[in-house]
Amino acid sequence: MDIDGLWAVLSDLDTIPDFARYLDARRAFIRGQAGNSATNEWCMLTRYLLSFTDDGDPLPLDCVNPGHTHLSNTEWQSESTKTAFRARREANQDSYLWDSLVNHQATMIEQQGFTFSTYSSVQDAERVVRYLALETRLNRRLLGRAWKEACLIEEPDQAANIRTVPHSEKDATTYVFFTWQQPEGVSDDEYRHRRRDLLKNMVLASLIDVPTSKVIIGIASELGQPPDSYDLLHFNVSEDAIQDTIQADAKESWDFKKQIFEDPRSTVFDERDMPQID
Repeated sequence: MDIDGLWAVLSDLDTIPDFARYLDARRAFIRGQAGNSATNEWCMLTRYLLSFTDDGDPLPLDCVNPGHTHLSNTEWQSESTKTAFRARREANQDSYLWDSLVNHQATMIEQQGFTFSTYSSVQDAERVVRYLALETRLNRRLLGRAWKEACLIEEPDQAANIRTVPHSEKDATTYVFFTWQQPEGVSDDEYRHRRRDLLKNMVLASLIDVPTSKVIIGIASELGQPPDSYDLLHFNVSEDAIQDTIQADAKESWDFKKQIFEDPRSTVFDERDMPQID
């Protein structure tokens, strides 16, 4: 892989898991497959980006003719490929909001400035950011859209908003985005304290909506505006919960959530909200 090829790959696969998965697919295509070849890196990248199952899982680069595939310039130079790549970049716009959230939190960690964060140590805050950064570009589309809806969409007389994004894979992360308007007469410190407590309740309540969750990341901020502050929560179900009472605690929190939101289940994203692969 030369410098130009590396630049091309990192431009289109600019998240940690997407880049790593491409390297795995590239290795499987080359190593031990004497009959496989490619004119250049763009050919392999194009085949990788355009080859996937109906469920969004990548197919081997030589899936049509295993071990005897040559990737030429024809595919990546075609007009249909250029159109598909333009559509992919356009569809990724929502995902860049997720990037900015990761970058903001990473900057706070580097500066060890936790004025606008729940945590007061690098270790605790970094644990959350690592989960945010490990999301693929496709997942970031959905997460960015959900975060935007939780933050910026506000109905008249609405005081709180929430989006729960279930994990897409067995060991993936469930996210809870919670926004709450600061009540009049409540000090900033009291508001942040109460908002953190509410976030803990919403994270617990998500176990009723998504009972198979193993790790839940909660993020809280202001309602109806770009965030001025964040509260972060990492919750490992097996390590952080009291196992004897977890089900009862989750049901109690879900009942509390029902008092705030008329239809709690409508706040949970389902498969129909998943972005399409372009």
